[in-house]
Amino acid sequence: MECRILRDGINTFYTEGPGSHELETPKGKGELRTPYAIYRGVFDGWIPNGQFSVVYKGGDTYVGEIKDGLRNGKGKMVKKTETYDGEWSNNLKHGHGVCVDYANNTTSSGEWKNDNLFSGKTTYRAADGTTYTASTVDGVREELKDEANNPIKEKETKGQ
Repeated sequence: MECRILRDGINTFYTEGPGSHELETPKGKGELRTPYAIYRGVFDGWIPNGQFSVVYKGGDTYVGEIKDGLRNGKGKMVKKTETYDGEWSNNLKHGHGVCVDYANNTTSSGEWKNDNLFSGKTTYRAADGTTYTASTVDGVREELKDEANNPIKEKETKGQ
């Protein structure tokens, strides 16, 4: 097995296997290293299309479908502050999905549009274990409610 390396001046493509070093574009299973991310998958050109795993410069990861170099289709993104598993469109949460926000201790699930929950439910878990929920309908979040479905003021949940 030999390793083929292609460079376009900014990006580097690595692949293993027999073949010519005369390729002008990445082809086959390999790894593309850009200044912003490392893409692993099957290539047919410099722009990722298909099923890939990606490690971004800051350590975030994505495993799923990519079209024209962007997250499109089903995939899972794991960041230090949140995890989103669901549908994507042009790098935005769009379609059905579940987002766990570690910083705010919330889980939101439902239909997303342009990176925002459009229709669904958000659950907030306070430090004492109490759970609060809020529904989102047509992009508008309704008031937060406790486990008995009683409306509460959001400031009551702060600092718990």
